[in-house]
This record gives sequence, structure tokens and C-alpha cells, in this order.
Amino acid sequence: MADINFTAAIQNCLVYSASIVIFAWLVTFFPIRPLLKSLHHKNMGSVPWEARAGDWLGLFERILYIILIGKGIYHFVPVWLAFKVLVSWKGWGEGVPKYHLNAFLIGSALSLILGIAGAHFAQMVLVML
Repeated sequence: MADINFTAAIQNCLVYSASIVIFAWLVTFFPIRPLLKSLHHKNMGSVPWEARAGDWLGLFERILYIILIGKGIYHFVPVWLAFKVLVSWKGWGEGVPKYHLNAFLIGSALSLILGIAGAHFAQMVLVML
């Protein structure tokens, strides 16, 4: 039977939860969100609720990046990005504004950068504990 260190497990959960709140939500919600929102409305007019699904997907992928990169599961990143591109490929045909592709690329890069930063933050804190 494996020896479980509950204190370490609780520390892990708390540190990763804090990292997720900071890097997956707060950093994008306050400084970045107003800028992207102004660009979005400028290019697309009023946005239906369904168009906000990308926001939720971004939050979800930042959480995944923080946890999986923090745990050393790096091969997930290219698989996830390839999946996103394959699913969106037909939507980038002619007649679709270049804004959609650019927003996809900016959002994906931002999620990856914040996921890596959040994972490294969590690892640094856990080393200090």
C-alpha cells in the first residue's frame, strides 16, 4: 500500500488552486480582458452569448496547462493545440474575417504563456514550502 502524505497533498492542492486563480483567471480578467473586449466589439459589433464559448475554453485550457505542465506532462500541449486547429480549420476559409484567426492565435498563445507561468509559480512555491 502506498504511503500517502496528506499534508503534501493538501499543500499541492492549495498551491495549484492559487496558481489557477491567479494565472488562469485574475491575470486575464483584469488587465487583458478589457483590451481584448474592446477589440472584439470594435471588429464584431454586439456579441451573442454563444461567441463567449471561446472565453470559457480559454479558461479551461489555462487550468489544464497549469496542472499538466506543473506535473511534467508536456506532450499534452502539442496534442491539444493540434486538436484545436483541426476543429477550427474549416472555419478559417475565405470570407471569414482575418480577425477570427488572429484572435484564435492570440488567445492560444496567451493561454499557453499563462499556463507555463502558473505551473512554474506553483512549482516555485512548492519548493519553498
